[in-house]
Amino acid sequence: MHPSSPPVLQVPTAVAGSLTFAGDISLCTAAFKSNVSAAIGASLDVEAEVAVACEAGSFVLSYTVTIAAGTPAAATAAALASLSSALATEEAVMATLQSRGVIDAPALE
Repeated sequence: MHPSSPPVLQVPTAVAGSLTFAGDISLCTAAFKSNVSAAIGASLDVEAEVAVACEAGSFVLSYTVTIAAGTPAAATAAALASLSSALATEEAVMATLQSRGVIDAPALE
């Protein structure tokens, strides 16, 4: 008898959220968005696509994380818990973005 494989995602799982930064939307450059996307993705430890967009109003950074189908369910749960922890509070967001070199000074409202 062969051991059964652990359960995996049958379809991609998406999680969306947003962060509001102090400052002008001109601060939301392509490089900034790329760095934020990489920082969010690095906190997951699973294959995921991270899309980032900015809107005016100080500026609001919106993100969508899509975890690939076929990702083990346990890894998905761990990744979502990690993401939730990394973005749970303003302090956690600051620490996550600062640790990845995205920002070097308080920028969230």
